[in-house]
Amino acid sequence: MAGKGSGRRQHRQQQQGHQQVSVYEEQQVVVWGPLPAPEDLAAYEAAQPGTGKRIMESADKEAWHRRLRQLLLVIAILLAVSGGVTIGALLLWRSEPLGAGIALASGTLVAYALRKQVV
Repeated sequence: MAGKGSGRRQHRQQQQGHQQVSVYEEQQVVVWGPLPAPEDLAAYEAAQPGTGKRIMESADKEAWHRRLRQLLLVIAILLAVSGGVTIGALLLWRSEPLGAGIALASGTLVAYALRKQVV
């Protein structure tokens, strides 16, 4: 997601009695997310008909892709943990405690590393 900032600065001078006062006014709008602000979207649509629809479709595709990627990472985490547990159990059954410990630890480490990408 990209952030977009736009601002407006205004300077005016006022006369108050015998003093001249300078007034500075600044306004800033920040939009964060895959979609532009509604007035920007309307401006895109006015400049090129169909642009608003394309922007909305692009945002939908991006959200779908992000959810799919998160789902695949969750599946990879489950496979890493279950694979480590399965191999560890088999090695333990064959009386190989060191190999079982390594298998369990590696499955857990892989799952932890993948989890960092999900959040």
